[in-house]
Amino acid sequence: MIVPRGFRVVSLVALTLTAGCVKSMEVRRFEASAPVTAPAKSRTILFAKVASKVPPGHHIGTLALGYLCENNAAIRWNQATFSETATMVARAFETEAAKAGYRVLQHESDSLFEGPMAGQADVLVAAVVKDFAFNICRVGFGGYVASSGESSLEIEWQVFDQRSRRVVATVTTGGSAKASRQANGGAKAIYEAAAAAVRNVLAREQFAAVLAGEERRAAAEPVLEPLVLDVQTLDTDGSSAPDVIEGVQKSVVTVQTESGFGSGFIVSPAGFVVTSAHVVDRASSVKVKLATGQEIAGTVLRRNAATDVALVQLETGTYPVAPLGVSTTLRPGSSVYAIGSPLGQQGTVTRGIVSAVRVEEGRRLIQSDVTIHAGSSGGPLLDERGRVVAITRAGVLLGNFGVGINAFVPIEEAWAGLQVQPQVVDSAPLAPRR
Repeated sequence: MIVPRGFRVVSLVALTLTAGCVKSMEVRRFEASAPVTAPAKSRTILFAKVASKVPPGHHIGTLALGYLCENNAAIRWNQATFSETATMVARAFETEAAKAGYRVLQHESDSLFEGPMAGQADVLVAAVVKDFAFNICRVGFGGYVASSGESSLEIEWQVFDQRSRRVVATVTTGGSAKASRQANGGAKAIYEAAAAAVRNVLAREQFAAVLAGEERRAAAEPVLEPLVLDVQTLDTDGSSAPDVIEGVQKSVVTVQTESGFGSGFIVSPAGFVVTSAHVVDRASSVKVKLATGQEIAGTVLRRNAATDVALVQLETGTYPVAPLGVSTTLRPGSSVYAIGSPLGQQGTVTRGIVSAVRVEEGRRLIQSDVTIHAGSSGGPLLDERGRVVAITRAGVLLGNFGVGINAFVPIEEAWAGLQVQPQVVDSAPLAPRR
């Protein structure tokens, strides 16, 4: 078992204490899954970076002393605790991915900025620490020091494809672990929680497929029977997107799974939602938050990982729909709007232009500089008249920031991937002006 720089973790913890007796942290429990075994030849992977969404100064753990584990002191999130945690996450990923048979470029030192270069890898993997909790009990006398502990980590994993220069997978998993009293037991609990989170992400079909490359992705999609859906277009009578954007927002939803969330939009009054395949991942059911704030259940009817689209059926009811257009009218310079739930902010509207229309692996893709963030995937891209012409897929990140190079799946490609035959039955009404 590899425990990187274990003694330093305990000493750094001691330096970041907040005085006073505090209650033990609530450590979350995550189910454990076995990684998907890599094929004989996988893509070359480099673990590139760890980032954090934990606020500075946040209470992340407790340290108790003595055989009775009394007098808990609070441990806060700062640069020192982040640095040690980042090192553990990096080592855990390299170790567990290699065990599963993936070709991982190994860092020879604890530094995340030395060793293999990004140009040597097919894909880059990054981790964002979203939640971290632990409790450590330390005891020692003379030259003997031991500790026990429990820990949990929730991590968002991103995979960046070097060839297409975009983020091709975003998956959130968690891991938890306990360690009995032993040398560096507290540090081992933290490391094993990170390792469990790694094994859980390597168990995800979508994540494993991206790491494995074309061999596993080619493992065929199921044959789907054609599905006819009643949809609506938009008779704007020359009105512009701002005249109808409020109405379109009512059809945009947040799609939630156990591992994260994304966006989607209702395309049929009967409650059919289009979203991204990587948003629903392997889930058979999801929770859908409507624009009204109401949360209802949804069933994943079909998905196509190659096109990265999925279709979800909501509970029986009548729903507001997004009016549909055609992507073939778009040209470089055309104005477009994206609506979604970036960073959980449902119904957010951003504006940009079409940068290019490209072809990847025989499929059209729309490139735009319209702003998107984590959580935007699956949301609609609208033309300048407020009609849905594409679905948000992913964006290129530089560190934690977008650079205005974002990919969208044309609505026609989505229908083809889902084997859906849209049937226009009506024109969606304009939203009333205020």
